[in-house]
Amino acid sequence: MDFAGENDSNIIIYRKIRSFKMQRDIPAFLEKHEKVSLLHSPSLFIMCMKYITLHYQLLDTLECFPDMIGHQLFDYMQKERLFVFDAFPKKQPSASDISKFRLLAIFNEAYAEVFFSSLSIIQMKINFGLYDILGCFSNITELDISYQTVDSAVIGVISKYNRLKSLVMQCIGLDDWKLRELTLPYRMYGERAETLCLLDIAV
Repeated sequence: MDFAGENDSNIIIYRKIRSFKMQRDIPAFLEKHEKVSLLHSPSLFIMCMKYITLHYQLLDTLECFPDMIGHQLFDYMQKERLFVFDAFPKKQPSASDISKFRLLAIFNEAYAEVFFSSLSIIQMKINFGLYDILGCFSNITELDISYQTVDSAVIGVISKYNRLKSLVMQCIGLDDWKLRELTLPYRMYGERAETLCLLDIAV
């Protein structure tokens, strides 16, 4: 494009105005994709939730996140079937399962009873990973693990629950040693679940 102008001496000056256009090679696999209108693009908030869901292994904490955001993030992760386990409970938890246990623990830590207030697993025979799954719900108020195979490690986790109001452990093979393990925090440190109202250890 040419540009014509005059200076103070009335001499016509011609200058060449150069146009600059950035060009780049488009990969073949992108050429087939249709153009997406910005009007139909997801919101920045949805994009952020999607990013967190895709990279949940990098998530360290949700402390100080508002409850509303935590709810929406949890619902979004459920919608994306993020809490569907690969091997648990019939087989030894996989590395992916362990990461999902950790994610549940992060939600439990940040939102206490907002998400999980009670846990009942009497209808599910857990062969592996009971210790891992109970470690995710330290803030629950009601727990029923009747008819599960329970070792001292599992009892040790339950003994540290300080919000329990109801604890049912029917037919879990609770012997004297496991009972001592359950009451260890109280006997040694004076710590106990002051809110506990119901304890069922029927054989």
